[in-house]
Amino acid sequence: MALQAIYIQNNSTKVTDAQMASMVSGLGILVPTFCNDWGLKTIRILTIPKNQAITTQVCIYIQDAPDVSGVIGYHGETSGRPYGKVFVNPVLSNGGAVLYNNSVPNGITVAQCLSHEIFEMIMDLYCISWWTMPNGKTLVASEVCDPVQGNIVKVVIGSTTIGFSDWILPKWTDTQATVGPYNYLNTLKAPYTMSKGGYMIQYSNGKVTNVFGELVPAWIKEMKTKNSSRIMAREDKKALSSAPAPAK
Repeated sequence: MALQAIYIQNNSTKVTDAQMASMVSGLGILVPTFCNDWGLKTIRILTIPKNQAITTQVCIYIQDAPDVSGVIGYHGETSGRPYGKVFVNPVLSNGGAVLYNNSVPNGITVAQCLSHEIFEMIMDLYCISWWTMPNGKTLVASEVCDPVQGNIVKVVIGSTTIGFSDWILPKWTDTQATVGPYNYLNTLKAPYTMSKGGYMIQYSNGKVTNVFGELVPAWIKEMKTKNSSRIMAREDKKALSSAPAPAK
């Protein structure tokens, strides 16, 4: 599938139409920058009314309650059609906000989760790509926002501030790169590193594990650990079938 657009359907009772409009406006600024950073054609971000059926579109659904306990968002594939989901309740119940909270500058937001899934769908639509880490033996899932989770990119639309996700840059995957930037906010100092609030899905010795930065909140660690088997079953088994063989 040649990705041209990602649609968003807001089915949440806690995200207003005005907030949705602000997120789409902000994404209209960041998505072209993200695509340019990765040498990709710009993907359009559009919306679908909540009562409209989804047929062939690649869509991200914003919902109140997770369909799997503890999850705040994910992207996957069903019947050959990629899709994503973002869940509002876990964000708000853990001190987050829909758009941005001035009193918690790096607090998680629904907008951050949404942009996180959008950037990763643009980069790896079918969740089948892995990169080989510098040791030549460990694979890391091609998730461009995971290593810098916790970093907030602020976009101001009128009088409204929206907190979106940071993302890694191509040099992050270059084991020989000695000069950055390695992520959009230019906080990382070397390839295959992560922020203190970041994490990585790694594959080594036949096992998929999560590696966490030192400031990842306990509730996110618990969520990732609890759902690692589900993620493996839904995405990573398929991904590993096409993963490059690590060097021996």
